[in-house]
Amino acid sequence: MGTNMRVQVAGDRMSNRLQGGANPPTATDMVKVMIAKRARRIADKLRMKAKAKRVYPRDEKARNADHLKCCSCFMCGNPRKWWKQKTISENMADDWQRLQRDWSKVYG
Repeated sequence: MGTNMRVQVAGDRMSNRLQGGANPPTATDMVKVMIAKRARRIADKLRMKAKAKRVYPRDEKARNADHLKCCSCFMCGNPRKWWKQKTISENMADDWQRLQRDWSKVYG
């Protein structure tokens, strides 16, 4: 039991080879991984552009595909910039910390 044994899950064989398992990775394996990553990035970019074209049909070039925000007005922008308020996620994080602190006082 002292040996370094890996449990292989279906589809996990490539990552085990890249991590230096029983068989070291070959150049072909590295190329396959790079192609898979590039294909994923291209597919994600196409998906984001398609959504941008659905949201903003008049934007032919899908210029806002990365973030889907076309301006920084007070309605679209960050509330911290316009009203000196915290964002929703910051308020949720503060509430969670406050709740944990109160629970630690009660249940110590």
